[in-house]
Amino acid sequence: MSRGPDPRPQPVAARIGVRVLVRPALALPLPHRIRRGWFELLAKLDRVPEEFAIAELRLGGVPAERIDPPGSTEGSILYLHGGGYVFGSPRSYRPITSRLAVRSSATVYSLDYRLAPEHPFPAALDDALNAYRALGELSAGEPIALAGDSAGAGLALVLALRARDEELPSPAAICLLCPWLDLESNGSLAGHDRDRALPRVFVERGAAEYLAGHDPRDPRCSPAFADLSNLPPILVHAAGEDILLPEAERFAQRAAEAGTEVEFRRFDALWHDFHAQAGALPTADAAIAEAGEFVRERLAAATRPRA
Repeated sequence: MSRGPDPRPQPVAARIGVRVLVRPALALPLPHRIRRGWFELLAKLDRVPEEFAIAELRLGGVPAERIDPPGSTEGSILYLHGGGYVFGSPRSYRPITSRLAVRSSATVYSLDYRLAPEHPFPAALDDALNAYRALGELSAGEPIALAGDSAGAGLALVLALRARDEELPSPAAICLLCPWLDLESNGSLAGHDRDRALPRVFVERGAAEYLAGHDPRDPRCSPAFADLSNLPPILVHAAGEDILLPEAERFAQRAAEAGTEVEFRRFDALWHDFHAQAGALPTADAAIAEAGEFVRERLAAATRPRA
């Protein structure tokens, strides 16, 4: 199922902020400690809802942040943040995870998986798999959804594929926000570098540092090459300016052809990972609300007893 593009104009301040504060930090060959520190600093400027509780814990030995929305919850979400596999943390992605918790009425577990180049493939996948198994035990049979943005969206999809292939309990739903699904796609990005947030050079460097010589066509790195059958319902958000838009479109089509239930939504006049500007960008708030509703409905359906 495909929904139409969002026609609303975006605030000029948000556009300028992304172009000035985000893109240079990704385009320049900065040491990772500086880039990571910069995005942690930017995260402190984001307006995050106050009506939830945050706690630190470990899932399968992996650090994580638990976000509980107000009121009762039904199921949980394992969230995998973006950052090209080389930066990002649960703290820096709270603008997404906090709102997703509120809108889905689910507890969100945001995973602090290991980052490249210090920890290349398969470290992030191993952490995600260990956390998913541990969350399954912690949730005592309650449904779990998977969600992520950018690289984290790709990791969430790989995790769902591993759960299917290893016959682990299936997630109730998968929510992919501006997903990065093909780490071999660098050549196809030529001439498509108009994204005001994500420069092509960062995609190329991130892929090289995460793969560390590994085959980019391995579906455990690039789920675009995987068998996409027998997966739970998937929501895909894509942005019209996104350098990764063609990947998202191809994936949605392939998944639907494989018989998977897919909802695809394209947000024109927006940039890669625009969801991270939630609180300052009304369309980001609306997109996360839509994602939360998608997850809430699937978690509720998975909770109901079968007739």
